[in-house]
Amino acid sequence: MSTQERTLLPRRQFVKTSTASLIGASLVPRVLAAENQAASIQELELWQPVSRNQFTFPSPRYPKNIPHITTVEQLLPVARQLASIPPRLDRSIPFSFGIHPGQKALMIVPSNFDPLVVEATTTALREKGILVDQIILDISLANESRLPQRDGEARGAELEAQGTLNSLMNPRPRTPSSRWFIDIAKKLNHSLVIEGTGGPLVNTTDRVTEFVHQHIPWPTRENFFLRLGTPHELRGVIDRVTMRPLLEGGEVRITDPEGTDLTYTIFPEQWSMVEERERRPRLTVGHLWGVPQMVVLSKSNAKGVIAGTANSSGMYPRIKLYLENQKVVKIEGGGRYGDAWREIEERSKEIQWPEYPRPGFSWFIEAGIGTEPGCVPGWCWNNGETRTSGTIHFGIGVGSQTERFQRFIQETGLPGGHLHVHARFATYDIKNSRGRVVRVIEKGRLTAFDDPEVREVAAKYGDPDLLLRELWVPAIPGINNTGDYERDYAKDPMAWLKKWRSILEREVDRVLLYGDRIPKEPIRQT
Repeated sequence: MSTQERTLLPRRQFVKTSTASLIGASLVPRVLAAENQAASIQELELWQPVSRNQFTFPSPRYPKNIPHITTVEQLLPVARQLASIPPRLDRSIPFSFGIHPGQKALMIVPSNFDPLVVEATTTALREKGILVDQIILDISLANESRLPQRDGEARGAELEAQGTLNSLMNPRPRTPSSRWFIDIAKKLNHSLVIEGTGGPLVNTTDRVTEFVHQHIPWPTRENFFLRLGTPHELRGVIDRVTMRPLLEGGEVRITDPEGTDLTYTIFPEQWSMVEERERRPRLTVGHLWGVPQMVVLSKSNAKGVIAGTANSSGMYPRIKLYLENQKVVKIEGGGRYGDAWREIEERSKEIQWPEYPRPGFSWFIEAGIGTEPGCVPGWCWNNGETRTSGTIHFGIGVGSQTERFQRFIQETGLPGGHLHVHARFATYDIKNSRGRVVRVIEKGRLTAFDDPEVREVAAKYGDPDLLLRELWVPAIPGINNTGDYERDYAKDPMAWLKKWRSILEREVDRVLLYGDRIPKEPIRQT
């Protein structure tokens, strides 16, 4: 079978382009030529190890021929897509920057943001007759302690919990403040502000309506190429089809091979509260609400276990969270991350946060479902995987956009936020009021990819099998790769990732250092 034939295999078959398999197997180093670089995500070849054992979960994979992007012309096709579609205040469609010709946009990025991404985006907007101002924030090495850290390698996962713990140990009232760019944008009459790689938008938090705030969550050229390679219309229909049964409400069960087994009810009235009380859209692009975000009712009933080995900061030994009535009641494992979380639980057990039915910090308030098939995280998987299709990003803590909640955390100095556990191979079922069970995710794969409406839209832009394949699937021993889960992975995930990275470096042309995190060092054009 030729290489080209391999890339055209049906969806449920997996591309096999190497005989490499196990850690410790004899891997012959080879130099991969860049002559077959992909010009679009449909042209990417996918490498996958051959295993002697058969697993029921999707096999590991990685793009084999990610292009070496050195010119703005290579990024302009996807940048022009961004510039062609009007943005919306509620962010209910994928990020888009297409305001009207003659209007003004303000782009704000740090100096370590990829200059090619900035140049391509600015060029595409100016081609449309949009006036673009730029603010480049100098990230000085004098402030190195404040710089974003490199993928899990130099940053402990426990740091995600440390800020919460510090606020509990030494709460300090804080003065409410608006985002600094709001006054600038209003004064200079900008219709669009492009700023930030994630987090809340000022249209929601500050109730700004004079301009649209949009993130630019693609801080490297490869990230920009891969994630925006899925057509805008296709990403939108994937999100809508995935959310359809969730918005109806029902009984949910989530399981995964790392130990998660969780049940809860989505009450239809919670979606109205998401919009009216929390001022959030019911559909948030690429990161859908698997549970109504931040809305906990007195009858909320999540029960069971959430287990995993990653959060948004790094990796940790497997943690298991036991829940009853929507709240964590016991924490096992997790290494230093688990230790910090247990201390948070002890210090917060008598604290009553507004909008929550009982005292305590660790409430189940998020099950973010990633929906982007073109999302390829950095070599340390936690960096960028939250938008990867089929990944569930569990959030546990407290939070609300209500004035009462915000005033409470400002006046008391107590934390308002949440901690995370990621699930890569989850199965998500929801049973509606008519007794029909809909499978939303199956073993880490979105079932929307098989929906006729989704495939019809994909066919408008190319081969649906190529556009709807996941470009990346992680390798976890004992789950979808040879080895023992506890011995070879769960007790020290970072040690495994470093071994896996060394295999990838032998087998594919390029291994990404970064996902959606801004690099520590400035990116230089080469």
